Amino acid sequence: LTALPVLQTNNMEMGVSYISALDFMIYQMGEDIWKYTDPETYYAADAGAKINLDSDVAIEAFEFVCSLYTDQSFPVSYDSANRFRTGEMPIVIGDYASIYNTLVVYATEIDGMWEFSSLPGSYEKKTGKFNYDSLAGVTATVILNGCDDTLAAWQFVQWQTSAPVQANYANRMVALIGPSAKYESANLEAIKDMSWTANEKAAIMNQMDHLDSIVNYPGSYIIARNMKFAFLDVYNDGANARDAMMSYINDINDEIKRKREEFNLNVYDSTQEPDKKPESNQGGEQ
Repeated sequence: LTALPVLQTNNMEMGVSYISALDFMIYQMGEDIWKYTDPETYYAADAGAKINLDSDVAIEAFEFVCSLYTDQSFPVSYDSANRFRTGEMPIVIGDYASIYNTLVVYATEIDGMWEFSSLPGSYEKKTGKFNYDSLAGVTATVILNGCDDTLAAWQFVQWQTSAPVQANYANRMVALIGPSAKYESANLEAIKDMSWTANEKAAIMNQMDHLDSIVNYPGSYIIARNMKFAFLDVYNDGANARDAMMSYINDINDEIKRKREEFNLNVYDSTQEPDKKPESNQGGEQ
């Protein structure tokens, strides 16, 4: 916000996807999208039984993100590679590998004139510190049910995800295709042996130290859809941000409840709360 007037005076912009910002701002401000996730207070069986987007912190994060687009004129839709290349958008928040892989091939005329860094942080009131967390994308290697030789399959998974194999695969990709084939490995030891520059590697590892992720519970798919609806109500129709978000809470919880019933998990109506764990008896038996 401090830099924005200088940029806008020079006909420049910042780029960040509102969908990504809605997610990471909630976590940077110290909240979780799901209720009942604290293992000290709630039973694990209740985690994910309701959405937490109606909490004060989540609403504050949502209001802030909406204000970036309604009050500060952040663009909702844009081509990050084109605008960054021309200098119209000199600051872009996005997926480090895909943007990097595009720019090193598509924008060779600005080679050496830009770099990537960690995500800007937000002030977290309950800790009194700045939180620089980014939300990790999650993929998985699976062994299918019915596999004839599960031991061999497991040994293959261990081999495939090991640091030497991950690093070797990544470096061969770059050798064959070029820098546009830089690879996002989740193996931290493998990253150290990849062909990123020292500054790039430091930035990646620093962000790896500040990661969070949205746990996928039954009904997770409904969250992003309704958060997008709430944002567009504010952006397109001028709705109040708090009212817009609150109007979708029951719809989200109803779908979560429906999916949890399908999997025979604990469910709660809008007015119900799960039982909390009994407090520990410090220094004695529990």
